[in-house]
Amino acid sequence: MSYRYGQGPPNGNFDRRRERVIRPIGYRRLQELCEKDPKENTMKLMVMVRNSKFLARALTTYFAAMPTDMSDHRQLHFHTIKHALRVFRELLDRSPSSCIQVVAPLAVLRTTINTLRTRSNVVDEDIETRLVEVESRKDAIIDAQRKGAVLKDDDGTLATRLNRQLQLETPPDDFRELSIIPTFKDIHTDKNPFLRPNIVRGRYPDVDTYLDVQFRLLREDFVRPLREGIAEFLDMHRCESGKDRRLQDIRVYYDVHVVHPICTVSGIVYRIQFDAARLRGVRWGSTKRLIFGSLLCLSKDEFKTMFFATVAERDAEELEQGCVQIRFEQDHEKASAISPTDTFIMVETSAYFEAYRHVLKGLQEVQRNTMPFTKHIVDCDCANGVDPPAYLRGRFGDVNYDLRALVETPKHETARKRALPRHRDLARSNLESEYSEKQSEVHESNNPQLARARSVPILRDDMWPSADALHLDESQYRAVKMALTKEFSVIQGPPGTGKTYIGLKIVQALLENKKVWLRRGPLLSKGTRPILVVCYTNHALDQFLEGIAEFHPTGIVRVGGRSRSEKLEKFNLKSIRFSRRMSEDVPRYIREGAKEARDDMDSLEEDMEMYVAHMVTTQRGLLHEHALMPSINHKHRESLMNMPLVANDYGWTREGMNGSVIVQWLGLKGNAFVQPGGDTQHQHEEEEGIGKEEAEIDVMEEADLAEEQRLLDNDHYKSGKAKRKVREYVHVDLALDVEALELEEHHARQNGQWQVQTNAKKRKQKVKHELSKTDMMTDAEVRRVQDVWTLQLQDRWRLYRHWVARYCAKYKESIREYEREYERAAKRLMEFQSQEDGEIMKEATVIGMTTTGAARYRSLLQDIKPAIIVVEEAAEVLEAHIVTTLSQQCQHLILIGDHQQLRPNPTVYQLAKKYNMDISLFERMVKNDMQCQRLQSQHRMRPEFARLLTPHIYESLDNHESVLNYENIKGVSSNMFFVDHSYWEAHDSDTKSRSNMHEAQFMASFCRYLLQQGYSPSQITILTTYTGQLFNFKKVMPRQDFEGVRVSVVDNFQGEESDIILLSLVRSNDEGNVGFLKVENRVCVALSRAKKGFYAIGNLTMLSQTSTLWSKVIKSSKNCGSKAVWADTSRCAAKTTLIPSLWRTLRKTLKRHLKVAACGPVISGKLTCGHVCASICHPIDPEHKEYKCKKPCVNVLCDLGHKCPKICYETCGDCQVLLEKTIPKCQHKQMVPCFTSPSEFICRIPCEKTLPCTHTCKNMCGQECSIPCMIEVTHQLTCGHTMKAACSAKEDDLVCMEMITRQLTCGHNIQAACSAKEDDLVCMEVITHQLTCGHNIQAACSAKEDDLVCMEVVTRQLTCGHNIQAACSAKEDDLVCMEVITHQLTCGHNIQAACSAKEDDLVCMEVVTRQLTCGHNIQAACSAKEDDLVCMEVITRQLTCGHDIQAACSAEENDLLCNDPCTQLLKCDHPCAGTCRRCKQGGLHQQCTHPCKRVLVCSHQCTAPCTRSCPSCTKPCENRCVHSRCRHKCGKQCVPCKKPCQWRCRHHKCDKPCGEPCDRPRCDRPCRKRRRCDKCKKDQPCIGMCGEPCPDKCRVCDRKEVTEIVFRTEAEPGARFVQLEDCGHVLEVTGLDRWMDKTSKTIRLKTCPKCKAPIRHSLRYGNIIKNMLAMIEKVKKKWHDDVQMAKTEATADKLMRMLRDADEERYCAETSEDLLRQMKRNRLYSLDEAAMYENKALILKKLAELKKKRREYFLSGHIVLLDFEEMKKEVEEMEKWLRRRTDRVGEQEWEELGREMTRLNFLLKLRVLQEEIRKKGINLDDETKESLVLVTRRLTDLKPFNATREELVKHVMKKIEALMPRLSLALLNACDEEPVQVVKTSGLTQGHWCACRNGHVYAIGDSGGVAMESTCPECNAGLEEVRHGGRQPQASIKQPSDTGEGQEDKATLKKGKSAA
Repeated sequence: MSYRYGQGPPNGNFDRRRERVIRPIGYRRLQELCEKDPKENTMKLMVMVRNSKFLARALTTYFAAMPTDMSDHRQLHFHTIKHALRVFRELLDRSPSSCIQVVAPLAVLRTTINTLRTRSNVVDEDIETRLVEVESRKDAIIDAQRKGAVLKDDDGTLATRLNRQLQLETPPDDFRELSIIPTFKDIHTDKNPFLRPNIVRGRYPDVDTYLDVQFRLLREDFVRPLREGIAEFLDMHRCESGKDRRLQDIRVYYDVHVVHPICTVSGIVYRIQFDAARLRGVRWGSTKRLIFGSLLCLSKDEFKTMFFATVAERDAEELEQGCVQIRFEQDHEKASAISPTDTFIMVETSAYFEAYRHVLKGLQEVQRNTMPFTKHIVDCDCANGVDPPAYLRGRFGDVNYDLRALVETPKHETARKRALPRHRDLARSNLESEYSEKQSEVHESNNPQLARARSVPILRDDMWPSADALHLDESQYRAVKMALTKEFSVIQGPPGTGKTYIGLKIVQALLENKKVWLRRGPLLSKGTRPILVVCYTNHALDQFLEGIAEFHPTGIVRVGGRSRSEKLEKFNLKSIRFSRRMSEDVPRYIREGAKEARDDMDSLEEDMEMYVAHMVTTQRGLLHEHALMPSINHKHRESLMNMPLVANDYGWTREGMNGSVIVQWLGLKGNAFVQPGGDTQHQHEEEEGIGKEEAEIDVMEEADLAEEQRLLDNDHYKSGKAKRKVREYVHVDLALDVEALELEEHHARQNGQWQVQTNAKKRKQKVKHELSKTDMMTDAEVRRVQDVWTLQLQDRWRLYRHWVARYCAKYKESIREYEREYERAAKRLMEFQSQEDGEIMKEATVIGMTTTGAARYRSLLQDIKPAIIVVEEAAEVLEAHIVTTLSQQCQHLILIGDHQQLRPNPTVYQLAKKYNMDISLFERMVKNDMQCQRLQSQHRMRPEFARLLTPHIYESLDNHESVLNYENIKGVSSNMFFVDHSYWEAHDSDTKSRSNMHEAQFMASFCRYLLQQGYSPSQITILTTYTGQLFNFKKVMPRQDFEGVRVSVVDNFQGEESDIILLSLVRSNDEGNVGFLKVENRVCVALSRAKKGFYAIGNLTMLSQTSTLWSKVIKSSKNCGSKAVWADTSRCAAKTTLIPSLWRTLRKTLKRHLKVAACGPVISGKLTCGHVCASICHPIDPEHKEYKCKKPCVNVLCDLGHKCPKICYETCGDCQVLLEKTIPKCQHKQMVPCFTSPSEFICRIPCEKTLPCTHTCKNMCGQECSIPCMIEVTHQLTCGHTMKAACSAKEDDLVCMEMITRQLTCGHNIQAACSAKEDDLVCMEVITHQLTCGHNIQAACSAKEDDLVCMEVVTRQLTCGHNIQAACSAKEDDLVCMEVITHQLTCGHNIQAACSAKEDDLVCMEVVTRQLTCGHNIQAACSAKEDDLVCMEVITRQLTCGHDIQAACSAEENDLLCNDPCTQLLKCDHPCAGTCRRCKQGGLHQQCTHPCKRVLVCSHQCTAPCTRSCPSCTKPCENRCVHSRCRHKCGKQCVPCKKPCQWRCRHHKCDKPCGEPCDRPRCDRPCRKRRRCDKCKKDQPCIGMCGEPCPDKCRVCDRKEVTEIVFRTEAEPGARFVQLEDCGHVLEVTGLDRWMDKTSKTIRLKTCPKCKAPIRHSLRYGNIIKNMLAMIEKVKKKWHDDVQMAKTEATADKLMRMLRDADEERYCAETSEDLLRQMKRNRLYSLDEAAMYENKALILKKLAELKKKRREYFLSGHIVLLDFEEMKKEVEEMEKWLRRRTDRVGEQEWEELGREMTRLNFLLKLRVLQEEIRKKGINLDDETKESLVLVTRRLTDLKPFNATREELVKHVMKKIEALMPRLSLALLNACDEEPVQVVKTSGLTQGHWCACRNGHVYAIGDSGGVAMESTCPECNAGLEEVRHGGRQPQASIKQPSDTGEGQEDKATLKKGKSAA
């Protein structure tokens, strides 16, 4: 019975319908027909299928029923779906009109595949790819139909299997005419761009269509992110919502300003500044934002006009400030016209535009008639085979290749090649080849394989040497043969199979036979036409070129940058270019042209330097108002200079008007006059941390790796001349210099002045942060400002930035013409450099480039015309990159790679999936059935690792014998395991990457454990699948522990390997989203990097449920015997004890055990040889049984005194020193070892005797003649064969080894030796044997029946009743039931486990509520032991200090720390800043942190923390003259200026040096000059004095200000005025003269009568100022003179000797060494610091004595262990206090520390007394007992040990001692309870400084009164009474009132004294 397709029987059920679909339907046959040539019958059959109801009914119904099929035949669906998809594709290809019929079944199939993916493992990556391919074709046809295209079906006569979409539409324009840089139309369009998919299977219609497809896809790859991102950005802003929403395709930067140009060797680049405040969360060191070459688009009018640029240079520190350098890619004229006041929006796409530009330009330049290999690349004519290269075709006779290099490379050849010059022409190369050939003849006679390989007809397969002769396996042999004989070769190398090795063999063979491919005459005169090697990464290129250099050490040129290979340094293009220039081996026209261009650039750059320097200065600090005046309008200028008045003790003044007004106005000094109610959000910056973070491990960040691939030799060249000139303008233009603040901060850090350092940091950070902002006022906002002093601080900064932008615009406008000329000169230079590089490459034999370099040098490669191109990692390279590298003359292309590992990575994901852009040329050729040789044998990893890849990714992989004997990983029970967890991942919003801190912590701990097992860091690599995880590894892997361990992402580790791989999979979420972990290519790379050990961690449960591939991999790992997460996976190699599960103990046990597991028992470090072990604590060989001492041996070997030259662990042996001795037998002189007697020495001179056989003796003179003769001759055997053997060999001893064909008794033939016996021959012919069980097996003919084992898989029933699939021969006892059933445990709970699981092995994990002994409940596993449960309930705990704290119920008392603030006042009357714990409950307070703020002698405020003695001033010195300014800190002595004084007028002139007092009087005549008034706009007479700077005030317009009453002489007629330079105030001259002439004994600069600003600069009062500065210099000298320095040096030497004392070294070694290090590090310290170190040394000495006595008492039994440990903790706290880093210690701290020392001595004495009382049985009365208890409590309760307590303790101690006459006198006097006498500090700058009548300086204290009349300490002159308003005396110390405890102590004392 038969039915029409698609029509079942009238009453048939579904099963019969399905049978009808599966069996008789011919879609499997149809699929087979489709793969053959499309004949007419095939096309007719497809038309029949389309017209029938098979597609619409039968097939659709079958697809819909697939998910419900639960039969054992579900795996058949896999093949069914693949065949159906192939039919759909062919229908759409051959008959586009079938699209209508395909839509319905295709939609049902999509739903079915989605369902099957979640329920089974039927759906794999291949099915997914085929489905996407068919759907994209269907969508393309439907789109074409909508646009009116006419669809034509194939007529069945042409073998054209084309993608129909290419024939449906005509491109709207010629791709060769399109602009490479995006246009306005590209960005602002509503239409989808014209794109066609890359054809994966099938041919292209023609070359132009192929190039058009590649060009448009590549261009769309960098244009689409810009287009879609900008559109989304504009929509977001139009809607005025979603400002916090992240844009997917671009990154946006706001308030962008083009600041100034920078000259580089490649042209002008521009420094831009953007608002970095919006990007505070960005980690600029690791992000891929703004890396070199990234494409930028700038616009200031919502992208109606755009400037395109690329990143020219990035610096992470500058990016944090919002600065980066860019290069404009077009409209250079318009770019140079951009003003710094222009505000842009900038968007960034990560596309590397430089590579796109050159490749796109190359595609446009390729012509249809010049493109090579179109037969394969375009026509895809691969089935008919590949022709030999053109240089092998069309020759007369065979072409012979010399393949000796593949058989054996003579050692002398390498040495000879290295001796030849590096640069050589072709003639010299031929000479070298001739020399090599002559040298090789010697070896050919000894190696017949070499002789046969010397001349091999390369195109004749039968004449090739065998694979063994070439040292290759079979797959490698086929690959090499194909590569050398086919013009287009594709070689696939799975992981570890040696792709690079095979590539090197191929290149070596080609180089040894270069005369073949360079044979044509015209080529010899036009350079070498070298081999071009292209690799995807720098690492791969270095590895490949290093291999080539081993056998061809000359003629190599490496193009590119960032090579880490020292071997290739001499081959880098940059190095060769430099050496040729040094030797002037450069064509003259290039040399002279380049020099002329450089000279022009230098000249233009010099012209621009001055202007650029002014613009650069704006980034270094605040511009002075004088520099900004031209940029400020008149109204604002006048407002700025009129600072408002502030009330103070002197009335209404402009207080703080010191230095620049700008600094005051911006709130950086003094009173900022900020109006209340303003926004203070941005006024204060966060204080930076002062402590240094622990150094992190070096991790190659994603940004660094991306830049490394992009950068070439010339990319980092930058001219620094502009920067050299900047400093000359800084001090003229800057009012506040950030670098000066950094110097201040650095000096503070050096001196340990943390408060000064913090203040400097805060000020510096404030300025730097505000300068990095780009938000500025608009012109309209500026016009609305009336008074600049009324602005809020934020608006003041915005206005300042507006002024700075106008300042920069003025200078930028001046250099526009220079920029244009410089750009032209730079282009000329680049052209000459390109020609120079071309000359170098033309002389090379091998050129190596990365794909980036090949794109950049594309035009140069077209001129060089390489004949052969080898592309390694070809499967990772975009097809367009390879095509543009090919020149018309390229005759041989070799692609090496693996498309099953990493694919090309386009920027746009949709282009990869929908348009197949991620399909490389390599993969496309494989899919089009081009012959591809796959390497089969892997040499890298253990077999169990390889089984993870097969058959899921590769069908099969053979394991080389070298991987079978790897040693097991030490300390771990398995060489591979997977750890499962469920900790969720984290998402980085900036990088869009993922991370998982749990996995990072686990792998870091495990890595540390492996290092402790003895593995070197270079053996371990940590891989992660996401770049975001790198940051986690940096945080948990300190450099000191993990230096040398490599951490990398999987994609960047392609092509590399490591002994041990630790893999972090990262992904773990509740959505089941695994990202690209489901991509087979990436999984392949991740699983195939390890050689010996592989350990992975991830959410394996989620992965196995989501990904079929991971499900198979995890199943394979279990089959390999890998331990799962719940197994004991770690074992300590030193102690051989198992460590609990890595998973359950990660938080506690892993950190505790894996760190110490590597420490063996405590053993002596001394070796048996006497040396000391040089290794750190090691778990392996703790007894040093295998340790080898590497120190030199010290043994003397002979009487002549010769020492053993060996290493200590080696056996000495006899003395081998050679001495000349005469041999007695032959009288020859020989060099004989010292220990050997001449009579026993065998003479080494060749024997000259002749043997009986006429051969010459081959032995030495001292040996017996070589009888029998061993010279090899040819013997004729009885069998007729000949063989070579020794001359003396007997006929009977010769065995014929000639291989002949022998017939065995079984009838089979075998190749065997002629002499082999019949019984020894074994037949290996494979035949079919029938076993006793009835099954057949394929085995050798000679196999015995008993040795054959049946492996047929059958169903076996176990004793438990379950069935199992097992081998037929498997024994019943070996079968284990793995059926999962429910077991009931003894606790009553159920558990799912294997049927065969034993009851004792099952652990109940049911979570139940458990009640702990403390009464709280906890959720824990049913099986958890009581001792393992820890109560984490938070309760209120009361500490010993009386404060309450919230802590866990289970927390130990000693672990609880009180952090309540200390409530007491210090002696300085400031509150203590410490806590109860840190201040030891008031017993030892923390240092006071309140700022000092005294006015120093230099008139600056002291910035140090609260101190009795101020240090020298650390602010920048403000002393300057017209010639220069002091560069030192204010506290250091200034050097007086020696240049001529500039104070002169028409009446007087000074002839003294500038730094000395002037020898001229003040000029009292009025100034005759006139100045233009800015207010009345008239020329008014100057109101100043002759020779003085003219005041900027007008007597008429500024009358109110000028006549302001100060001296009451201002309003007098004809009054004259002087303007003070420091504060700008104008004062009447006669009054000011009297003010300045007043004398005072106090040393301090005169101040302005109005604002009290110090007067430092004034020509008129220069002598007064200079005399006072001279006195100030004397004060400074007190600090820095030689006497003081000598004192500190002497003190330092004394202290260092004290710290090296025996007791300190023994009992306080760590603290002693630490103090010594501190003192050595800072030898130049002040007297205060010297006193501090001296006090620390005294305290340490007391501590050492205390520890010594404590130890002696313990050893003698006078104190017990409990008391010993009690004091140990307190002494350690004291030592920790001494070790802290600080530059000062207050008097109160020393006093309290001394009291603590006294308390500890009393406590020690008390413990001794108590032990004596106990041991001797002394009875005490009740009163004494109570006193003893009270004293014990007072000495141990950690409260302040005050005077009352001390008196009480002394009293009770004496009382007890009086009752103990039997106590020894030594014990009575043992403990020294005397207080420590500390050294007082000797500060010199406190109070006021005065001078005696002889000019000597002295200080008056700050007590605030009159100094008692005394004598000068230097000259004994009497001192006058001096009154001053000193610092008020400190208030009395506010001590807490007596508590009940204090009253009790006083009562006890009183009672005791009265009783006495």
